[in-house]
Order: sequence, then C-alpha cells, then structure tokens
Amino acid sequence: MKLFVYGSLKRKERLNPCLEDSLFLGVGKIKGILFDLGAYPAAIEKMTDRLIEGEIYEVSDRVLRNLDQIEGNPNYYIRKLVKEEISSEKVWVYFMPNKNLPCRAKLLFKGVWKSATLSGS
Repeated sequence: MKLFVYGSLKRKERLNPCLEDSLFLGVGKIKGILFDLGAYPAAIEKMTDRLIEGEIYEVSDRVLRNLDQIEGNPNYYIRKLVKEEISSEKVWVYFMPNKNLPCRAKLLFKGVWKSATLSGS
C-alpha cells in the first residue's frame, strides 16, 4: 500500500522510524489545506486547488495498523484514500477532521511543513 506523509513521519522527522523498513518511493502532492499545530501539522481534506507537499512510502499492513494507533485513527486523524496529484495513483493519507482542528492552528500557505528542529526555529 502507498502512504502519503506530510509531517512528523517524513524523512529526518521524529516519527519517521515508525515507518520501519517501509520503502521511500519519492515526493508527491495531494489536494488539501495544511496547518501548523506546533509539534506536528494537520491536513484538512477540502475541495481546493491548494496542494500539500509530502513523501510517498510503500508500507505493510502491519505498519499501517501501527500508524493508525499513533495517529488516533479514526478519532483524531482519519485515514482516507485519495489521488496523488503527480502520479494520479491512490495513496493513503491521514486527514484531521475540521472539528479537531485547534483554533491556534496556523495556515501553511505553501503546503509544506518542517519541524522547528529542521527549520531552525
């Protein structure tokens, strides 16, 4: 299965080891709106032309089940199958429902998130 990640699961980010031996396939983009919540981001699924940049991995069922627990699927984040915009292939993505988005969330206009550690903040 293919998984699109846009935050703390990306390479060099703190939760990337949770992907274990998953195969990195490359970079990708999906439609949606990205918010910075501080320690991690949240993607909101919207009918929009905005794009979120991330990475695509080939993951096992076991890794996906583990990530479901880490991401709080289906209560905090919801995992959905969507079209990746470069390849047009279907990828799994963790979206945050609007009702879970904190009011302190900052819109990331460019659709790219980096942790404070990597961005030097």
